Amino acid sequence: MLVQNATVNLSYLNIDGTHSGACAPRLNQVGVLFQAAVGSMTNSSFVGAPNCNTPVSAFIDLTTNFNFSNNYLRECPGICVEVDYGTNTTVKDNDLLSLMVNAVSGIEMQNLGGPATVSGNTISGNMSSGVSVFTSPSVTVTNNTVTLPGGIGFVLSDATQSVVETNRAFSLTGVTVINVNGPANNTVSKNTLGYGNCGLGLSKTDKYTVVTPNTYLNTTATICRQ
Repeated sequence: MLVQNATVNLSYLNIDGTHSGACAPRLNQVGVLFQAAVGSMTNSSFVGAPNCNTPVSAFIDLTTNFNFSNNYLRECPGICVEVDYGTNTTVKDNDLLSLMVNAVSGIEMQNLGGPATVSGNTISGNMSSGVSVFTSPSVTVTNNTVTLPGGIGFVLSDATQSVVETNRAFSLTGVTVINVNGPANNTVSKNTLGYGNCGLGLSKTDKYTVVTPNTYLNTTATICRQ
């Protein structure tokens, strides 16, 4: 499904890619693509995404004031929800599960033009990461629950002025912050991080991430620096 250059509010749809046919060479399959759009998608389900390259179940690209909430996503072989180049995007109260071996990420944001909110989502399975924010400003990640025994709960990579707060991550690493381009002024606060090797991962030279008390449950190390 493609929604392009339009204002659309979609609800109660079922997108099933189980019988989507053969994979196109070097192309990533997408369940629904919102491009340069305004509006919302709520109370819908995404199941049976084709396992082609790195498929994306829901792709939100170049949107403004878009709301992706209360949706149900199962067995994403690549990325469940990807948000690129958007402004004022909300991804809230979605239920994401993928037990597939090559699953990449539950929610991935990159190169945003403005603020975004990721809140109240439940993410679990075999994904490499739950919520990943790449090269983006002012992303607020709160009240999410991530259970990934072999992955990373939350990743901030060259994100700036972003907040990871009051989340629960039961994963190999709870939160990882990577800033290779200098001060980023991110905050990691009041999270519950448990049952992995590392609660919070920081680079050895990171002096700018604000870390206020987090709760660490049965982690091999609370804060790791590499």
